[in-house]
Amino acid sequence: SPQINVLTMINIIIIIEIKQNNNPNNVDIFNGLVVILIILSIVYINSAIKPLFALTEATEQIAVGKYGVKVRKQPKDEIGQVIKSFNNMSEELVKMKEIRDDLLATVSHELRSPLGRIRGYTELMLDIKLSDLEEKKFYKSILSEIDLLNDMIGEILEVSRLELKKEQLFLEIFDMKYF
Repeated sequence: SPQINVLTMINIIIIIEIKQNNNPNNVDIFNGLVVILIILSIVYINSAIKPLFALTEATEQIAVGKYGVKVRKQPKDEIGQVIKSFNNMSEELVKMKEIRDDLLATVSHELRSPLGRIRGYTELMLDIKLSDLEEKKFYKSILSEIDLLNDMIGEILEVSRLELKKEQLFLEIFDMKYF
């Protein structure tokens, strides 16, 4: 903290002055100031390092998947700014995980629906003797469900490519009067 730095500087100046005077009576004062300087240095180092240890521990927790971890100690210096940024990042990771989990649940449901219908059509075709017309109708339904699955998978891949910035969107002007 700034107060400890000022005290440290004052102690250093006093020590230099005492050392330069070479007065034997100043030896005790000199030794006392050295002890005070060491104590202040230890206090300063501890106050500077504790938040870094807390930040290191929090990053290790996030690395193993424990999102939302926050560092409580926030000094009002550069380290405090890093900790504040870390805490914001941690909150955003929680939001991203919630969005991802929701997306996975939705995609899973959307993929299961056509797969369930394909299975049902296939089981019916195996279990029941169908006319050629009915059989053709079931085959068309199965193909339709397969097309739906392919479209969904294509959209998922497109979103993935966009997120990885491997695909770009292009602006195209077209006339709406034909629609």
